[in-house]
Amino acid sequence: MPSMIGKSVISGPRSGRAALFAIGFFLLFACEEQQKQVNRFRDWQDADRTVAKGAAGRSDDGSKTGTRSSAPKKGGAIKGGTTQKSEPRMKPPTGDNELPQAYKDLLKERRQKKTEPVRAQEWLKPASLDLGKHRAGSPVKGRYEFQNPTGKEMTIQNIASSCTCQSLVLILKDRRIPVRKGLFKPILVAAGTKGVLEFQVEATDSERKVYVTLFTSDPENPQVTVVAKILGVRDFQVLKGEREVRNYQLGLMKRKEQRQIELRVKSTDGKPFTVVGHEPFPDGLELEAIKDAKNDAVWWLRGAFRVPPKAGANAGGKVLFKTDRGLGFEFDVSAMVLAPIRVLPKTVQSLSGVPQGESRNAIWTLVGIDPETRLEAVKGWFELDPNSKAKLGGRVSAKDFEIVMQVQEDGRQLRVEVKTPGSLPPGLVMGNVLVKFKDENLAPLSLRLMVQVRRARH
Repeated sequence: MPSMIGKSVISGPRSGRAALFAIGFFLLFACEEQQKQVNRFRDWQDADRTVAKGAAGRSDDGSKTGTRSSAPKKGGAIKGGTTQKSEPRMKPPTGDNELPQAYKDLLKERRQKKTEPVRAQEWLKPASLDLGKHRAGSPVKGRYEFQNPTGKEMTIQNIASSCTCQSLVLILKDRRIPVRKGLFKPILVAAGTKGVLEFQVEATDSERKVYVTLFTSDPENPQVTVVAKILGVRDFQVLKGEREVRNYQLGLMKRKEQRQIELRVKSTDGKPFTVVGHEPFPDGLELEAIKDAKNDAVWWLRGAFRVPPKAGANAGGKVLFKTDRGLGFEFDVSAMVLAPIRVLPKTVQSLSGVPQGESRNAIWTLVGIDPETRLEAVKGWFELDPNSKAKLGGRVSAKDFEIVMQVQEDGRQLRVEVKTPGSLPPGLVMGNVLVKFKDENLAPLSLRLMVQVRRARH
């Protein structure tokens, strides 16, 4: 009998500890599973964004222009000599019901933060300020009533704003305290002190919200944020059809190619106006302002843009018209210019595995895009990279690279051949082949050459 009692006394605590351990392990496992679900869903979101960025980074001809995708590859990762199997990726949800519960709770918390009203406070009033409509580019002033409502001496630790305000000033009785980012000194505020917080910003051509945050030593309101809304409008709208344009994009164009332009300009208040002049147009642009026959508040801009012969990768610029109202309207005209020369097979060529003591040839074919372009070369020379030049140490110079250029297809093509010297040492040698053309509208062309020389076998 005593032995039975002893066993029951000893086994009771052990069984209790075991039960607690099992419950704790179950809760930990459940939390880990919830976190795994959230991580998988976020991984799916990241992969989806990466695919979208990759698609946006592809040009019309299908070539990639964006960065290399950072999405995880299929299969396991090698770690410590063993293969770690990656977590299975979660399938995209088709509705809210398929989201993990932890992720639902996170979304619910964020929605509540966005929709919850501004916390009641007496430091700055009003909590939300609507400054109405203002002309774009004009200065807009706003003010908040300030007071220390605590009945005790408090400290203003800092005042911050969401934008680079033209001015932000705290007025306490007869003191004007300019607020500058990073230079604010704490201010002691006596109980019942009243004042004004003034700010001034520049109106944009759309709705703008300015947030001002007051940091105090008040434990009830350590951080007070108020907001001001400003609706900026332009005096005039430049329209292509019914769509407002600020950058008139002409797309991809060849040099000397011409495209027609037609835009409509109207006053936002519907009142008549007159176009009285303009600033000098960008090179290649011709526009004429014509008053609408039926509406005095509408003008038409008609003309054409011709890509200049010496244009780079981009052409165009800012267009600014003047009106009788003192203020005008502006927009940009831009075009991406197709390179006048196509390089075949590609601009960068690599000669790998060249035995030491032997020579190799690299050949490029330059083709003119425009039928009028004549690829007649005046000069061709080779330039070594500084690192390769230092590596060779004068034993081999750029002059040892032989360059032969031959005009083909009645000047429409140019064949460029480079012969490497047989005296190159083992290792990597890099440089550029520079070609200067007889046509002054054609900029000198640079062709990249990399030569990997391997040590000779004995």
